[in-house]
Amino acid sequence: DASDSAALDRLCAAAAQTPRDAALESFESWAFADFAEQTRRIEAPVLVIAPERDSPEVSERRVTALLPNARQVMLPQGAHYAIVEQPAAIARLMRDFVA
Repeated sequence: DASDSAALDRLCAAAAQTPRDAALESFESWAFADFAEQTRRIEAPVLVIAPERDSPEVSERRVTALLPNARQVMLPQGAHYAIVEQPAAIARLMRDFVA
């Protein structure tokens, strides 16, 4: 849909403006952060939305498996920026989860 494409264009433009050092620092922090123990203590129901084209098996192994009350759903045709690419589909999944 056109609005999803425009949002993705805005995200790409914003990412292109990120200073190189800031981006590298951010990526490094993600690479070495480990929140597994804290994640295992989350008792609330959790919906893990796994984009089909963004290694859903990794989401299952690294996220869903750690959460005692998690349910994982696959987002067809979703990629890394699924929330920007398919906001309506994600909103539907979230509405269904909380209903």
